[in-house]
Amino acid sequence: MSATVQEEILYEAICTECPTASGPFENEDDAEEWAANHNAELHAEDDGNDEAYEKFKEARNGD
Repeated sequence: MSATVQEEILYEAICTECPTASGPFENEDDAEEWAANHNAELHAEDDGNDEAYEKFKEARNGD
C-alpha cells in the first residue's frame, strides 16, 4: 500500500452570534486573531470614549 495516513491539526474560528466562520487555520494564534478582529469589528459595544466618537459628538452638537 503506497498511501499513508497522517494526523494534521487545523483550526476553525466560528462566531456563535452570527453565521460566520473562517478557516481552516494552520495554527491556533491565527484563528484567535481572526476571532478577536471579528468581535471588535462586528460585536463590540461602543463605549463612547474613543477620540473618533468624541469628535463626532462635537461636530453633531456644533461645539
